Amino acid sequence: RAIIEKLPMGYQGLGWDYLLAIDNQHYRGPGYVNVLSSGRAVGYNSSGYPVTVTGLGERFDFEGGYFTVAWPQAEGEILEVEGWRGEEPVYRDAVALSHLGPVWFAADYRDIDRLVLRSRHYWQFSCDDLVFRVARE
Repeated sequence: RAIIEKLPMGYQGLGWDYLLAIDNQHYRGPGYVNVLSSGRAVGYNSSGYPVTVTGLGERFDFEGGYFTVAWPQAEGEILEVEGWRGEEPVYRDAVALSHLGPVWFAADYRDIDRLVLRSRHYWQFSCDDLVFRVARE
């Protein structure tokens, strides 16, 4: 609806911290444009801060998503991905990103209660079509 919007707590049954949705034409950074795979909005991490997704008291699965680094200067930046159960990291991966096009990261993280996404050097990354499985009552 707006050019830039914070994802609200509870969106799609999850808690979101530092992931914003932006019209992919607003900033004109190639990573914002090139990650788009559907619609007009893409996600990005505010000011390069780590993104945390929580299950709001429930566990969930993270299947994967498309990721790019937003700006050419950050070409090759590493996205660090962690899946947590309580205070223990149970999944940990690192993915090299490009501003030229998206990388599909097939996570297949099962039964986690927290997902953390961060770029190694605090560059902004962008994402689209993140796939989660959340239990519905």
